[in-house]
Amino acid sequence: MARHARFRTIPFNGFKDGVARIDTWDDSSVVVGSFGGIFVVNRRTGRISRPGLPRVEGMVLDTLPVNTLFRENPRKLWIGMALHGLYLLDQVGGSLTGYHKRPHEGKQPRNDRIQEIQQDRSGTIWIATGDGVDMFDPVSGTYKGYIPNSVAPGKSMWTRMSVDSAGTLWISTADDGLYYLPPASFRFPHYALADPTGRPMEMETINRWSDGTYWVAAEGKVAQIRLVDLKVLRIVDLFKGEKSGFGQAVWASHDDGKGRLWFGTWGLGLYSLEPATGRVRNYRFSRQLSDLANKEDVCRSIVGTAGDTLWIAAYNDKLLSFDTRQHTFSRIPHDVRGQAIHLMKDRSGSIWVSDEMLGLLVVDPSTHRSEFLANDSTGPGSLSNIHPYMTYQDPRGRIWIGGKDLGLWEPESRSLKSVVNDDFADAIQVLPLGSDSRGRLWVNYAGKGLGILDPNTNSFTNFDNTDGLLYPISMTSLQDGRVMLVGMRGMVLVHPDSLYAPGRAPPLVISRVSVNDSLKVSTMGFSNATLRLPYDQNVLEIEFAAIDPG
Repeated sequence: MARHARFRTIPFNGFKDGVARIDTWDDSSVVVGSFGGIFVVNRRTGRISRPGLPRVEGMVLDTLPVNTLFRENPRKLWIGMALHGLYLLDQVGGSLTGYHKRPHEGKQPRNDRIQEIQQDRSGTIWIATGDGVDMFDPVSGTYKGYIPNSVAPGKSMWTRMSVDSAGTLWISTADDGLYYLPPASFRFPHYALADPTGRPMEMETINRWSDGTYWVAAEGKVAQIRLVDLKVLRIVDLFKGEKSGFGQAVWASHDDGKGRLWFGTWGLGLYSLEPATGRVRNYRFSRQLSDLANKEDVCRSIVGTAGDTLWIAAYNDKLLSFDTRQHTFSRIPHDVRGQAIHLMKDRSGSIWVSDEMLGLLVVDPSTHRSEFLANDSTGPGSLSNIHPYMTYQDPRGRIWIGGKDLGLWEPESRSLKSVVNDDFADAIQVLPLGSDSRGRLWVNYAGKGLGILDPNTNSFTNFDNTDGLLYPISMTSLQDGRVMLVGMRGMVLVHPDSLYAPGRAPPLVISRVSVNDSLKVSTMGFSNATLRLPYDQNVLEIEFAAIDPG
């Protein structure tokens, strides 16, 4: 036996061109958004009427085509117009406010074709227009720009959105396929600079300056960024139209402590920047050292030694030194078969040279005497591979070596201890990037993901692109405990503790924050930030869950 269902219809001329969306109006009525305008239908009597919305921007919205409605709470109803933009109706206060996306350049027309409205679990509202999907912050009433990592919903004749029980935002389009945005993808909050095409610029190196700002190299330019408000204070053009010969634009950076930053490139030599004056200078060893075999002007890594001297890993041109006062390059004795790719100065002043052809050498810069850490595939305490990519000394003085695997240098036995991450065992490169404030080691497993090693337990916590991870190139630990990563698609700022599930339930959890009893505050970007409210939003309500102490 089939269950009996009786459908009823409400014949009405205002609905003949199509009903787009229905939502709750009050306890006895529903509101209907249609191509004939907005109507209120009494569920008991069937009476249909216009809601009598106040005039806004010289228009009566009741009679204009509506594509979508979204009820944020009993007081707030969002109205998406087919041609006239986004509006918020405050049913208690009786106000109607319009929100329009303004083009960045101010030349194109406003995008007022609203197709769909949806709110995710963080409180962010997503607005679909004919040109794509935008983020909207209901607290500030502003559209929030974002730069997609690779692809994002594009132009479509219609778009529909929903949020499932797991909190994933689903976006279906008529012309551009199906997209989804899981909550886990926000574990690593991204920030980026857009290039002229709108894509996120690659960021390569990080240097903290004396005034607390950070200089970040990005595709031949260097941006001075104030992290408190993510404001870009200056952008200095290093390359001035020239292109790095291979891979990333900037391969290395170094702060000499004397008011200058140094940047190494592939094929363009060495650059210096004086932040105080903005002066940029370029130095190429191919113009000074005529006896070099290759003269490739590759500077893959830079470290400072005593006085005014820099050491440079010059790849096929071996090891070079540079006098920062005389602006002259010199050769450092090195095996002719070598390819120097990375340098690290340890606490004792020795320089660890990663050579792609020879292996790992430890050099005394004052005497140029070196110790060769040879590869022996049969030796358990030897390098796992002849190709060490980089070395890193953590705050506790331990030296980590990245190659095919991750190794820990044990000075007592003068051997290496292999530290294996089983989940990323087939990574093509293992790159120890740095340590966070709790001493955990952050390791880039090239092509696979990020492993965070707790040396106390010898265990990894792993993340990949499903967690919103960019593939990192450089890292630094900030004074507030956060970690800053830069890489292929910009920058990540994240507190390490936010990546770990707590071992026990916290005594108190804030589950909701609202303003004036109705407006839900977006949690996106709320951490470590200031919530600024206008004078008429003067009631802050915090909902929390707490453990009963007994």
